[in-house]
Amino acid sequence: MSLLYNMYTRKINDIENLIYECYSLDNKLTNDYCRRRKEGFAACCNDSITLLKDPNVEVFGIFDEGEFVGYFAVGTVKNEKELPGFFIVPEYRNRKNEVWNVIVKHMDGTFYNAIYINNKPAIEFCRKRGKEINSVDYENETHVIFEFKGE
Repeated sequence: MSLLYNMYTRKINDIENLIYECYSLDNKLTNDYCRRRKEGFAACCNDSITLLKDPNVEVFGIFDEGEFVGYFAVGTVKNEKELPGFFIVPEYRNRKNEVWNVIVKHMDGTFYNAIYINNKPAIEFCRKRGKEINSVDYENETHVIFEFKGE
């Protein structure tokens, strides 16, 4: 029996509340992993909100029996699918492989993700699941680019 049996996704339109809730659930997002961490909580949230409100991006919540598990965003850059952001609630990180499988199934094919260089846990997580293909500087901050093969 799969533990994913009750997990499902739903499109999220209220990006602001979603991001503020996620940053509230994990203070490491602001303190360690956000590229604007020196500017504080609101700056980190606003950076993510701006990224996810791009008209080429859709955001989906992941739920397990009605409980919020995390979110992921789907976008397109130069005709390539991208995962511009994802988050797993700390209490569900022991099931991160299953949550990741929900994301991969939804992405349906090859996709790319850029991770801020200071987000070491996310980089290690992605290294185990995808191929590191490049690093780029964005606003004087380095991001690692990964390629993933979906279903």
